[in-house]
Amino acid sequence: MTISAFSDLAFHLLRQRQVTQTRAQLEQAGQELTTGQSADIRSATGGDLSKLFSIDRSLAKLAQRTTNLTLADGRASVTQAKLKTLQDISSDTGTNLQIAVDRGDMVAARTYATDSAQKLQQVVSSLNATYQGKSLFSGAAENIQALASSDSLISDIDAIITASASANDAITAIDAYFFDPGAGFETNMYLGATENAPEVETADGASVNLSVRADDMSIREVLRGLAIAAAVANGAADNNLDDQKVLLREAGASMVNAKEGVIQLGADLGMVQNQISASMETIDNDVFELETARNAIAGVDPYEAASQFSALESQLQSMYTVTARISSLNLTNFLR
Repeated sequence: MTISAFSDLAFHLLRQRQVTQTRAQLEQAGQELTTGQSADIRSATGGDLSKLFSIDRSLAKLAQRTTNLTLADGRASVTQAKLKTLQDISSDTGTNLQIAVDRGDMVAARTYATDSAQKLQQVVSSLNATYQGKSLFSGAAENIQALASSDSLISDIDAIITASASANDAITAIDAYFFDPGAGFETNMYLGATENAPEVETADGASVNLSVRADDMSIREVLRGLAIAAAVANGAADNNLDDQKVLLREAGASMVNAKEGVIQLGADLGMVQNQISASMETIDNDVFELETARNAIAGVDPYEAASQFSALESQLQSMYTVTARISSLNLTNFLR
């Protein structure tokens, strides 16, 4: 019997087409096994993709909100750490300074005053901290640092003390510098905005404010106490021991009095963090419900997907084996 070249070619093309089709089916089955979703969404939805698109839009929106809340929670955590630094410094340095002055130990008092300059630098550095490239304590002006240098502040307070007739006059002028609208602190020291940083969306129509600004009155109190002590250590009122005592006692009191206010800032921020955590939990539940609904429309059964993949894999392997064996057949091998 004669077998034509055409028949051989037709057989070859048929086998090649079958292998190609099976390989495509295997890749599709592998995709479905990996993703858990039907590779043919249009067939799975009966041609109506509107509900699936709606679910996907909602999932994308929730994903973006989760990202924003995660960043907000990270920002709040770093801010809390910086506030804790202020709290510890104001409490320890202020208390030690007050005790030293009250017991008349000016050697110790001057030591704490000298240390205040380093502590002031640490506080200013904390208040100039950033998270994800945005300033934490600058309010809406997130692209610039919150405060000028600690040296600038010490210089301003030193000049006020030097120009004052007495320690009490100096304290009055220093209060004006720190607390009067448009005075030295707001024009020379605080570089941020008077508006808060943008709020963070927690749910549709709801948002939280986690902005803590370096011009907060409690923070000004911490800076005030450290700056007065540092200025005295720097030589202000150097030839008047009584004025030094008054100024250092005032510096200690300012730091101690600021402690409760700084604690309250941290507590308020903690409440915001609780709201963020609750919102993220709600989002997780919403995502679960949406993904469940999506799987009901376009999902595949994992067991069936695995079985289909295994069957197609065996089928393709058999095709390769048969093709290879047929290709090796020739008259010499047949006659052996």
